[in-house]
Amino acid sequence: MVTLRLARTVRSDPCARSVRGICRAAALLCWPAVSFSADLGTVGKTYSIAESDLLASIRARLQALQSSGELDRMHSSLRERSRERIARPAGLYLPRAGPPAEVRSFNPAIVTTRDLYDHAGRLVAHAGTEINPLDHRSFRGRLVFLDGDDPVQVEWADRTVAADPQARIVLVRGSPAQRMRAWRRRVFFDQGGLLATRFQLNRVPAIVRASGRMLEVRTVPLPP
Repeated sequence: MVTLRLARTVRSDPCARSVRGICRAAALLCWPAVSFSADLGTVGKTYSIAESDLLASIRARLQALQSSGELDRMHSSLRERSRERIARPAGLYLPRAGPPAEVRSFNPAIVTTRDLYDHAGRLVAHAGTEINPLDHRSFRGRLVFLDGDDPVQVEWADRTVAADPQARIVLVRGSPAQRMRAWRRRVFFDQGGLLATRFQLNRVPAIVRASGRMLEVRTVPLPP
């Protein structure tokens, strides 16, 4: 009777059932695995790798180009194109300004979209702060934008601003090297029309100068 009651207790105990399940799983894992293998023969034709080494192919191509002189011609063409880009950078066409003269104000301030920190991790400005560069640095002289490919604008610059040391001449198109040789002074170039776009210029010549905390943008009417 005692033995019967103990067996019933084991069967009704959840912990006992868990122990029996674990023992059965361990027994299955310990059962020796049986594997079978067989030679199924050749299914289809096989081929050895025949592709040449990529680096060896590139090296052979370069040696062939050098032997034929084509590599030197490519280098010479690249140097010539680089000289042309330096002498005549890609410019921005803006029509010549005509009457009436346009005068407007431009606000150079920016509003920060996030907190700004310096190189030491110190907070410089909170997000949403308006920063006007004219509050921190004076802007003397004037920026003179003109088309260096327009003879009328070049002639106007010869008479008015070419000899003015306070004028910073900025070409939107043309050859800055040619103008520097002719005027014997530094000439800047607005690459990609970045400044013209920033100042919202739609005609040239145009003169930009500081006026208090704003910039004054004035177009100069020239004859057609």
